[in-house]
Parts: sequence; C-alpha cells; structure tokens
Amino acid sequence: MLKENAKAALKNFYWPAFLVSLIFILLTGTGSSSSGGGSSDEFINEYYNNYSNSSDSSYDYGDYSSDDDYDYSYDYDDDIDSSFSQDDYEQIFNDMFSGFGDMLGDTSVSAIISVAIAVVIIVMIVTLAYNIFFANPLTVGYNNFFLNARTGNAGVGELFSQFKHGHYMATVKNMFFLKLRLFLWSLLVLIPIGIGILIFAKSDSRDIMGSLVLAILIVLPLYFVALIPQIIKKYEYFLVPYITAENPNITPNRAFEISSQTMKGEKMHCFGLQMSFIGWLILGGLAGSIFTAFLGVLLGSAATAAGMALIYPYLYATLAEFYCCMKEKAIATGISSRDELDGL
Repeated sequence: MLKENAKAALKNFYWPAFLVSLIFILLTGTGSSSSGGGSSDEFINEYYNNYSNSSDSSYDYGDYSSDDDYDYSYDYDDDIDSSFSQDDYEQIFNDMFSGFGDMLGDTSVSAIISVAIAVVIIVMIVTLAYNIFFANPLTVGYNNFFLNARTGNAGVGELFSQFKHGHYMATVKNMFFLKLRLFLWSLLVLIPIGIGILIFAKSDSRDIMGSLVLAILIVLPLYFVALIPQIIKKYEYFLVPYITAENPNITPNRAFEISSQTMKGEKMHCFGLQMSFIGWLILGGLAGSIFTAFLGVLLGSAATAAGMALIYPYLYATLAEFYCCMKEKAIATGISSRDELDGL
C-alpha cells in the first residue's frame, strides 16, 4: 500500500524529485560512492607510456649480452637449512622497530609526519563541521520535500527549507543529538576489539596463528552482537528527521520520545520496507561499477549519482508514506497531537 501510494504521488512530481535527489546526492555524497578499480589500468598505461617515451628508458647491458660471460650456476648446498629459529624472528622484529625509531628521530621525517597528522585532523574537523551544519539540515530538507510533495506543494527549494531563519539552528541541534546518540551506541564495538587486542597481548609469540584463530572465533561473533543495539536505536530514532521536518522547533528530547514510543512494534516493519528496495540499490551499485570501469572514476561517479537519483524518489517517497502512517498512529494513540505535528 505504501509503495502504491508513493507511485501515485510520483506521477506528479517524479522529475522534480529526480532533480532534488541528484542535488542531494552530489552535496552530501549519499549513494554516489563508486569503486576506483577502473583507474588502475589507466595509471599503468600512463606510466608505461611515460617510461617508453623517456630518453632514459634504454639500458646498456654491457658485458652481460653473452651467455658465456655470466655464471648461472647456484650452490643449493649453502641454503639447505633455511629455517628460522625464534631468536631469528625476535632479531628481525627488533631491527624493524629500531629502524622505525631511527626514522622518527630524523627531524625531516618527524616534520613530515607532524604535517600529515595535522592535515588529517583538519580534514576530519572540516568534514564533521560540514556534516553538522550543512549535510544534516539538507537531509531534513530532503525529507520535507517528499512530505510536501504528497499534496503537490513541493518545489526544488524545499531541499533548503531548513536553512530559513528560525529553522536552521533548531534543525542542527536535533540532528546533532541524533547522530551523537547513534555514535555513542556504536562505541560498543570497541569492546570486542579490545578483547581481540587483549588476546594478542597475552598470547605466546610462538603461536601467532593460534591466537589469530582464537581472536577471530571470539571477536567476530561479539562484534556482530555489539552492532545490534546500534541498529535497534537507529530504527527507534528513525522518525526524528521527519518529525524535525514537520516541526523544526521541537526539542530534541521530545522528538526522541515521540519516535521511540511510536516505533514500538514497527522496527521490523520499517526494516522489511527498506530491504524490499535492496534489489534496486544493488542494481544501482552494479551500474555504477560498470560506468566507472568504462568511463573512469570522475565520469563513473557522476553516472552513479544520476543512477541513484533515479531510484531515490521511489525509495524516499515510500518512506515518507511510512512516516505519515506512523504520524497517524502517534496521534491516534495519544503519543503526539496535531498541534505538535502540524507540518501539513
């Protein structure tokens, strides 16, 4: 029913929805990632051409042009006992770490490492700020577009609706706390990772493979178990961006409360609804890989974004229908009221 309603609505606004989806994907990077494997052959070909055309590409083999001038014989007797003892392995590791310490002691290398770390930190800060102050409000505006499009009142400008005065900071705050809560729940995966590190720290250096197998058998199951609370909370808070779209001035705690209470018994329904689109998303991903292989990374990424923009209107129009059903449930059960969720 939700999909049929979404299809009926898309008949009136599919191409505006496509344009809004394309802008949204390009500005947020959502769904536009593609494999960079297609660029490796281009790099190899370019390197080969440059090498072949280089004036230094010729090599003088000198006296080795004759087979008689070179002794190909090899005495294998000197290499019969090639096994390493434990002391040999320890010496190799000591030499490696000693060389690494000497490299860090080099002033020029330390300066390069410091600059690289500073650049990474700056990029992380800029990316975080971009997501908080631009991508998150844009996500709410994207949801708002599909909510308004159900009644034929949506325009492309709805994508930037949350940047209006009086909406912006409230939207930033709600989405910040949403992402913060999900991030804190994701930290549970550090527990199995810590257990794996502890196993390696306590293991015998002579049984590396045994420790690795033990870590995999213990850490992997615990890792997937640790993901479950984050996934549950993701669906528990699923309605928060839509609630914020309808009422940007609602407090974060109230938005979480409405979403949590309304999504009781609905999480698996929402998950199943999203999974019903998995075929379309896989098709879009495969098409993106093919485009990247033939067109290169830049054109392939653009083609992938356009392909996903063809799929997104159907997906997000259906999710908007799901939210509207949840909204009616919240109002009918007294969780919320039309005074609180009166966006339409």
